Amino acid sequence: TRPLRRLADASADLSLQASAPLPVEGPHEVQVLAAAMNAARERLRGQAHDVTRMLAAVAHDLRTPLTGLRLRADSAPPAQAARMVADIERMNAMIEQVLDYARGELEPPVLQPLDIVALLDDCVQSARGRGVVIIATLPAELSWHADALLLRRALDNLIDNAARYAGAVELRVARVGRRLHLEVLDRGPGIAAADRQRLLQPFQRSETSRSRDTGGAGLGLAVAANAAHRHGGELQLLDREDGGLVARLIVAA
Repeated sequence: TRPLRRLADASADLSLQASAPLPVEGPHEVQVLAAAMNAARERLRGQAHDVTRMLAAVAHDLRTPLTGLRLRADSAPPAQAARMVADIERMNAMIEQVLDYARGELEPPVLQPLDIVALLDDCVQSARGRGVVIIATLPAELSWHADALLLRRALDNLIDNAARYAGAVELRVARVGRRLHLEVLDRGPGIAAADRQRLLQPFQRSETSRSRDTGGAGLGLAVAANAAHRHGGELQLLDREDGGLVARLIVAA
C-alpha cells in the first residue's frame, strides 16, 4: 500500500497550477489511477484556460463600446457627465483587472535578472501618481531572477487594494534565505482568517467591498497570488501587529 499512500499524499496538493504530475508507480491498479488523475487534471487545466481566454476576449472587446460611451459622455450635462465618466473609468479598471488575470494565467513567466529596488521604486512613484499615500523601506540594491511584468502587476494590485481600504500604504522588501519577501502593509480593517484562502481565488470579494467606492472585480488578490505561484512562491495574508494587514508576496530563487 506504500505507492497508494504516496499517491494520496501527492494528490492532497493537486491543483490546476503548473506542478509535477502525480507519481505513476506501484501495482498496476495504482498506476492506472494515478494516470487517470493526471489526465483529468490536464483536461480541467485546458478547460480553465479556455474559459480564461474567453474572458480575456470579452474584456478586450468591451473596450471599444466603452470608448464610444466616454466620447458621448463629454456632450452630456456636466453633472451627468461626471457620473457617467466615473462609471466608465470604473468599468475600464475592472476590465484591466480581468486582462491582467488572464495574462498571468495564459502567458508563461519570463524569468531574467532584475533590479528589484528599481522595480519597487517605480511602483512607488506610479502609486503616488495615482494619489496613493505610500512610504517604502528599500535596500540600496537587490538583484533577483523574476518576471518584471508579473511582479509589477501583482504589486500594483496589492498597493491599490491596501490604499482602497486603509488610505496609507507601506512597502517593504527582505531577502529570507533563498526567498524574497515583498510586503505591502496597511492599517486597515484587515481580512478575517476564515476568508483569506477564499479571497485568493478569482472573482471573490469580501462583504465590505460591495460599495461603489471599494467594489471591484474580485481579481486583485488572485492576480498577485498567481504571480507568486509562477515564481515558485505564494501570497500570504497576515495580521499586522497593532492592527492592519500584511500582504506578503513570496518569490523563490
